[in-house]
Amino acid sequence: MLEDSVLTEDLIKELLKDNYGIKVSKVERINRGSANIFNIDNKYILKEFTSDREISSIEKEYSVIKHLDSKGLKVPTYVETKFGNPYILYEKKIIILQVYLDGYAIPNNTGDYYKTIESATILGKLTKALEDYELDSAYNDYPTKEGLEEGINKLSDLITKIKEDNPYKDKIISDLKRRIEISKELLDFNFKDIKKVTLKICHGDYSVQQLIYNDNKETAVIDFETVRKMPIDWEIIRSYSYIDKECANGEFNLNTFIDYVKEVQKYIKLTKYDLKYMPYIYIFQLVSSTFGYKQYNNDYTKTSLLDFAFFRTNLCNYLYDNLEKISKELLKLK
Repeated sequence: MLEDSVLTEDLIKELLKDNYGIKVSKVERINRGSANIFNIDNKYILKEFTSDREISSIEKEYSVIKHLDSKGLKVPTYVETKFGNPYILYEKKIIILQVYLDGYAIPNNTGDYYKTIESATILGKLTKALEDYELDSAYNDYPTKEGLEEGINKLSDLITKIKEDNPYKDKIISDLKRRIEISKELLDFNFKDIKKVTLKICHGDYSVQQLIYNDNKETAVIDFETVRKMPIDWEIIRSYSYIDKECANGEFNLNTFIDYVKEVQKYIKLTKYDLKYMPYIYIFQLVSSTFGYKQYNNDYTKTSLLDFAFFRTNLCNYLYDNLEKISKELLKLK
């Protein structure tokens, strides 16, 4: 949750002068993301993170960005302090300064075919560039039968907590019950085989939300704190589902999705197991999630999160109905 900022315009000017030697004329608040963000003279972006943010996560992103920059990818540039640090601390809040990226973002599921395939190109190049990055943490959270059972309990528990005056009570309960139904149908899945999918060092949260477009320059990728080793399947199929405007109702344009995967394959190798289990990796992550429903039930102003939850239930329905079809089409790429 976004915390109130401890910064004022005058304080920001003072901090930047003292720590970076930068004289500031204009400070403008930007309402985006999970940090308090400020535009500094259209030259820099200042981010003030929440108090629970750990320094190690900032140091990790700084390291990843330097690695990717050395590979020629368009990524943000950290501005170091006069003392050579990539961040400053003020009242236990981590503050970073980055060079301003001129450009614009687009909402989920508004990308045309060109932007959709461009996303696949960037993902392929990004994942390829991370192959020789040294990463300490590993991914071991494979889908399991036990995890699916825990998800069923979580969904069932939320049903009992939906408030009587919730304007979307019937719809939410119906969606949660449908997810439980799908989960129970998936309990017979061979979870042993899904561990054969390829693990790669990935962005960890790659989607259209992390892309900054500039019609005259290369599209940039941002936010690298989530980089980790995980099934590349998830990064590919999830990022497609969030950008293609034809997937706005939760249903794939299967031809475009196949082209998306083919584009990624120009840069990284996908095995037959990656292709076969890609839709399964995604549905196991989606079906147990209560995100959106839970937040809206606690605060009826969070309609955008509720819409997102509805979208993901549509995705669950589409994937469940087409798991074998998608898998067979992907295997043709091998």
